[in-house]
Formats: sequence, C-alpha cells, structure tokens
Amino acid sequence: MAEGVDVLVYDAFVTGEPDGAQRLIEGLRDIHPSVPIVLCANGLEPDWMQTAGVHGVTPLVAATNWAQLAASIEQAIATHVA
Repeated sequence: MAEGVDVLVYDAFVTGEPDGAQRLIEGLRDIHPSVPIVLCANGLEPDWMQTAGVHGVTPLVAATNWAQLAASIEQAIATHVA
C-alpha cells in the first residue's frame, strides 16, 4: 500500500507494542527507503526512534492540532533523502 505515496504517517504507540512498531518502521524503511515517514508519539519519543540514517523518521511528538501534523508531513517530504 505504500507504493506511490508521498509520505507515511504512523502512531508509534497505537498497538501498545513498542517492539512491533519498531519492526514495522524498520521494515517500511527497508522496503520503501524513498518514502518519508512521520512518526507520531503522544509526548514521549520511543527510545528506538531514529531521526537519521537508513531507519530515520521525522518525529512529531505531542501534536495537538492538524497544523502541526501538516507541518511535519511537509517537512518530511521536503527533507527526506533516500
């Protein structure tokens, strides 16, 4: 489903399984290195989150409105380098 998309947005804590979220993000990065990922977290950055390198994401911590989410998505698209 990630084919042809401009960006992926994922909530790091939606499943309640940090290890599962980490494996998902790393797998998406491995399969789709040219698609930027915005990783949302509810005030706490996961300790496994990388903001650079092969598994890097654009962090969005404690987003309180749609404008912050939109700004993070725009930043991810503008700065992502595969």
